[in-house]
Amino acid sequence: MVYNYLKSRHSAKPLYFYPGDEWDFEKTPDIQQNINKYNLDYKKIKIKHKTKIISEQQLKESLLKYKKRIKGFSIYNTIGQLLSKSYTTNIFLWDHKQGYSFSHTRGLTKIKNTSDECDYQMSSESLYFIFQFDYGIETLQVNGRYKTKIFDTRDLSYRFFASVIKYRNLSLIELIIRIIRKLVSY
Repeated sequence: MVYNYLKSRHSAKPLYFYPGDEWDFEKTPDIQQNINKYNLDYKKIKIKHKTKIISEQQLKESLLKYKKRIKGFSIYNTIGQLLSKSYTTNIFLWDHKQGYSFSHTRGLTKIKNTSDECDYQMSSESLYFIFQFDYGIETLQVNGRYKTKIFDTRDLSYRFFASVIKYRNLSLIELIIRIIRKLVSY
């Protein structure tokens, strides 16, 4: 949760407001009460979009095509593949009610993790979209069709960095500058 993240990593004390709250400078809002209100609201959300269920076999075939497509791209992509290979991520697929471990080296394998234990939650259609299109990961970040417990939502792009490089057709200089920016804290 964002509140706990900010509270544990920063000296500022975050305030947590609920719609309709009025800010009284002389008293602190009941943060836990507001968190509870948001949690109740969150549980009431019904997903209206019906996704197409993609079979595990189709996902694995699509992953193989994805790996083949990005492998032959260029020297820049080699850097992206090296960065992507260093990541293993756990993805819970809502429509399969199943957790999967994903890495560029081992592929997609079933795991016993629950949805709350996985790094990401999404539909099989969303994961399939990532594998099908080089711009898939960036589209997913715009349309918000996944859930993460990782505070830095750009993290998903790092896990599929090779396709991001391919889609954006970054020059080697641009890539090096971006990597340096990630390593340097301001």
